[in-house]
Amino acid sequence: MNKHEEYEAEDIFELNLEKYGLSHLKGKNIVSLDEHDLDSLLSALGDDDISLNVPIPCNPDAIFELVNSAECRKCGKCCQPNPLNPDSPGIEVFKEEITAIAEFLHLPDTTIINQSQMGKWVPHPFGWTNLSSTRWLPQPCPFYNQETSRCTIHSVRPIVCKIHPVIFTGEIDSVSIKLYCDYGKDLVKNAFKTALKNNPNFEIIL
Repeated sequence: MNKHEEYEAEDIFELNLEKYGLSHLKGKNIVSLDEHDLDSLLSALGDDDISLNVPIPCNPDAIFELVNSAECRKCGKCCQPNPLNPDSPGIEVFKEEITAIAEFLHLPDTTIINQSQMGKWVPHPFGWTNLSSTRWLPQPCPFYNQETSRCTIHSVRPIVCKIHPVIFTGEIDSVSIKLYCDYGKDLVKNAFKTALKNNPNFEIIL
């Protein structure tokens, strides 16, 4: 097994609020914070490349409703190497997505495969494919135009790109949201509103 096959994000169960100068938030419910404290917390977590898990069902309707609830600023951070996460192998895409990209660009699959590293065998989170292999595209993404800050395969971009900064967790009743961009911060706030609407007693104690 290579390092790309075994790459997994690290789980954090308790935040070091003192590290961020936010000790006064200890014991508080994150969804009840005022706007200033919530913005301060999300900015601190984003600067440390920490994602937040939120109770959003891992299904296409729920996730696409969430990602469409705010506007992506097209900053390109998701297409570039993350200096806070140098061990990340890149952008994980399914074999079928590589085929779709190759067809869109009128290239043989091998052209893209040769730019990538072997990933793992996994089922598609939405059940769109059976057990499928993945591959890791490098960052900067080879399909990101640095001059125009635009994706050159936008209409056939992989699912990981379509829902970013939402991240699959492997759970059916939750997803994780990256906070290193303003779009991600907006999505977390909207996810909290949805969670409270579905469960008025929902809380995340810091």
